[in-house]
Amino acid sequence: MGAPEALDDGLADAQQALDALLAGSPPSAPIFVLGHDQGAMLGLRLLQTRFRADPALARRLVVAYLAGLRTAPDDVAPFPVCASPDATGCVAAWARAAGGPPLAARIVVRERSPRSASTR
Repeated sequence: MGAPEALDDGLADAQQALDALLAGSPPSAPIFVLGHDQGAMLGLRLLQTRFRADPALARRLVVAYLAGLRTAPDDVAPFPVCASPDATGCVAAWARAAGGPPLAARIVVRERSPRSASTR
């Protein structure tokens, strides 16, 4: 199994987990999306597929923390990039650049540039 197939399988698992969460929680219960590296990629794909397509589900999003993932605002739209530590309904994604500061110190969700688009 190659990387794309493994990611598709992981997405199917993540979607099943989300379905189980939704089935077992009140319709207004808040939802956090958290992932690191491959989990962040899966979290992004859940936002792009399930949350974008379902306004009621989107309203339940408290925050999505996508650690170890370089992305751009267009990738997470319609959700805004978190602008402050207490922001909600938004996405924070970050990764460590080689020789850069620790992971939590650098938010890398930013405007897409030719270089960032090719190095994600």
